[in-house]
Amino acid sequence: MKVVLLAIMGCLFCMLTSCGSAESSYGEDIEQAILLTKETKKDLLKVSIRDVEDLYKVTADLKEDIKKRISGDTLSANLGIAIDALLVSEQRLFGLKVDHDKCSFENRNLQKRLKQLNEDIQNGAGDRSLYFKYVSKEIKLAKVIRKQAENLRKRFDTARQTIQEFKPDLEKFITTTKIYPG
Repeated sequence: MKVVLLAIMGCLFCMLTSCGSAESSYGEDIEQAILLTKETKKDLLKVSIRDVEDLYKVTADLKEDIKKRISGDTLSANLGIAIDALLVSEQRLFGLKVDHDKCSFENRNLQKRLKQLNEDIQNGAGDRSLYFKYVSKEIKLAKVIRKQAENLRKRFDTARQTIQEFKPDLEKFITTTKIYPG
């Protein structure tokens, strides 16, 4: 009888420690996902919406001034390259504010869900058999949002650098060329 009781107690102990271990693992996974959301937030903060709007205005103003001064169909290769770079930068900036707002919103919601999921797991709330599914889903989403934020930052940085690189050439063209009367 004592042997059976000890065996049962041993099995219960093993089950309890393995569940605690799984919950600990989920907690570690959630912490990694939370770290991803924090890194995402840092990347999003590097993309100032005001700077995006200012750069977009600069590109629009330059484009308008250039249109007024282009006559005929012949441009120097350097000017053509600069204008093309300006137009590509404008395309990179287009929609960046909306994408930024969406990514920020998704990241904040994910942070809230991760916090709640972590609390649920620590308190043993909900269906434990679904913990793995929920944690996996949120980790995948954290990675997707992180990648979106990285792409937003890269779009912004590339557009800013390109505009800074070609703006002097474009401004020189604008200041040295008369407005075309057509």
